[in-house]
Amino acid sequence: MGQKLTSKSTKLRREKEKILRKEEIKKTALSLFSKKGYSETKMEEIAEKAMLSKGLLYFYFKSKEKLLEEILKDIYKDLPFKLKRIKESKSDPIEKLKEFIKAEFEFYSKNKKITKLLIELY
Repeated sequence: MGQKLTSKSTKLRREKEKILRKEEIKKTALSLFSKKGYSETKMEEIAEKAMLSKGLLYFYFKSKEKLLEEILKDIYKDLPFKLKRIKESKSDPIEKLKEFIKAEFEFYSKNKKITKLLIELY
């Protein structure tokens, strides 16, 4: 019985470490993308800055594109729900528009690194 608990706790600890490492990689990548630009940032630099081997970085993210995709998914996960609530509210159209603009402005003000990256990408 003790062996099963140890095995289970070890597995949970490893999963938690994996999640934390992925978050650190994404944070590092976003920082580099916003400073240097997406196209100028190399996976080797991300690995070095995140203090991992290039091979381990590719274990977590198969490509720079997949890494960017996950960063964008994380950042944009709540915005559509907020905008949908505004859209479905009983407010008059002018009030909805004001709330929509305010929500977008707050989002991009709070996420300056992604804003800079998006400007570079488009």
